[in-house]
Amino acid sequence: MQDSHRVWLTIGSLDISSGDAIGQLIGLESNARPVRNGAPPRKAFILQSDREISEHHPIDDHFKWLIGKTENQTTSIQDLLSKPGFFGSVLIQIVTDKFYGDFMMSNEFLAHLVRMGVDVEFSILSEAGEKDVESDS
Repeated sequence: MQDSHRVWLTIGSLDISSGDAIGQLIGLESNARPVRNGAPPRKAFILQSDREISEHHPIDDHFKWLIGKTENQTTSIQDLLSKPGFFGSVLIQIVTDKFYGDFMMSNEFLAHLVRMGVDVEFSILSEAGEKDVESDS
């Protein structure tokens, strides 16, 4: 299995119930669309890297994609998230068939996340099955 990667930016509000309205406030358009026809609009603003580049590209490509999408709106995102009732996070997800592994984030990407003022969530999912503990001894 080839590892899959995704980086999602989510910005929500306790008062605004439309992702499109949040996008207008920060000057970006969400690329997350409802999966079903006729589904209600999303209540949060979401950018999903795997909607625009292959999930099988290296994780660093997904980091660079997010920087490219948001670098001109960093200040507006930070300003919005500093207001009461707004929250934001970046999900970094890796799905792998290995039992363990590692990845690196550049200081450029980390600094960009800090400038935006978002929380960071990590999701590393292993589809390796159960490890045979006895064979490791």
